[in-house]
This record gives sequence, structure tokens and C-alpha cells, in this order.
Amino acid sequence: MRVALFDIDGTLYPRGCLLTERLDRRITEFVAEHLGLDIEAADSLRSRTLRAHGSTLRGLIALHGVDPDVYYGFLSAVDPRDYLRPDERLRAMLGRITARVAAFTNAPRGHAWGVLEALGVAGAFERVYTIEETGYRGKPDPAAYEGALHALGVDDATKVTMVEDTRRFLAPARDLGMSTVLVGGVAHGDRADDVVIDAIHRLPDAVPWLFEPA
Repeated sequence: MRVALFDIDGTLYPRGCLLTERLDRRITEFVAEHLGLDIEAADSLRSRTLRAHGSTLRGLIALHGVDPDVYYGFLSAVDPRDYLRPDERLRAMLGRITARVAAFTNAPRGHAWGVLEALGVAGAFERVYTIEETGYRGKPDPAAYEGALHALGVDDATKVTMVEDTRRFLAPARDLGMSTVLVGGVAHGDRADDVVIDAIHRLPDAVPWLFEPA
């Protein structure tokens, strides 16, 4: 059976909302406090770490031996339910999908489920594959994608459509044979082999095969 594999943050809700802004600020605050930097220097280091390692956490682990539990414990002070409200349009759209519905996120388990619950869509997902299950490697490490497929019991990646707001996280999915949807991109500036939509609610028009009986 086909599988619709969704990212969560910045995909199921807009990237520029107050939640993402607060999370970004909290990550910078962690870098500043943990490494004894001011906010400007911490923000600059975080940007370099993202480019070099794919995620702030991976860079902090590699360069500074940061404990992932300490990192995510610091971020857990940001509660998604303080920033998000139920999205009935999203819930109805997910309910129309005839494929299996799962999530694959670089977020920790508590945050991921907190977002889904705040949006009122937790019941739509049969499985949420989180950063803990990847050994804290996460996207874009190819092993994380393979782990997600294994956790879902999928042995044919061509049956999977991955929906994601970060373009560089789609390349490993394509390499495995998945079809890909970029949320929040600009069609003429993105790869031709990504389907591009400006918001998650446009998904039925962009990939009708997920909404039609197999």
C-alpha cells in the first residue's frame, strides 16, 4: 500500500509562525548558555553548524559532546499547545488520504506528539518516527530514512511520498526512490523532480494519487 510520510514542524503548520520563532530562539539560547557565548555569537555558530552538520544537535554532539537529553530537555520548555490551535481543514484533508499516513521528524517524541495533538490531527498518524529512533542522526542522514522505512515495514520506497518543508531533506528520499513534495517552496526555483506547493492544504491538488483508491 502507498505511504504518505510527513515531516511535522514547518510542514503541517507554517514555518514562520510563533512556534518556530520561539523554538529557533530557544535553540540559540541553549547554544549561548552551554558554550558561554552571547546571543549574536551563538546564532552565528548555530548557522555554521547547520550548514556543516545538517542539524544544530548533530554539530553540538560532534564538536562539543552535548548530551541530546539535555538539549531536548531545554527545548521542552516550549509547549506547542501554547502556539498552535486545532486545524480542522488539515484534519479533514488527512482523513481523506487513502494511503497509510505516518510522520518522520527530526524532533523528539514529546514535541512531535505535542504538535500533532495541538493541531488536532494525532489520530490521523499510524506511526511517528522521531529523532530518538535515528540514534540522534536524523535527516538528512540516509540511514535515518532507511530506518523510517524499516519501522514502517516498507520494502519498496517507490510506494512512499515524502512531504517536507526543507528542500535538502528531500534529496535522500529521492535517492531511495520516494516521490517528494516540497511545502513552502517556489516552483521555478526548486528541483523539477519535487512537487512544490505553497501550503500543506494544497496537497490534494498536487498529489491526487494519495487521495484516490489504489
